[in-house]
Amino acid sequence: MLIDGSAFPKGWESRAKPVVDEISTRGKIGWCVEAHDLAASKLAAYREKDRDFVRILLIEGMIVANTLIERINLLKIDEELRERLLQWIKYTTEEL
Repeated sequence: MLIDGSAFPKGWESRAKPVVDEISTRGKIGWCVEAHDLAASKLAAYREKDRDFVRILLIEGMIVANTLIERINLLKIDEELRERLLQWIKYTTEEL
């Protein structure tokens, strides 16, 4: 369970990348969330579709387990959920 409603790991703003283009964003700035921050947030929801998504990111080498673990530890979530996520990462990476 998220404790304060913050969906992303602490410090995500400093890792996000600006995306701006005169045509596709009409000159407005959008922010692209870093892959490990996105994966940690998705994993915290702990839905099957989100675990599948994170598994694919790991398989394709788009994220690495150690960085994902660091980001999980930056989430404002209860400790029971944190432990579940860390165990999931451990078991998933072992099977890959």
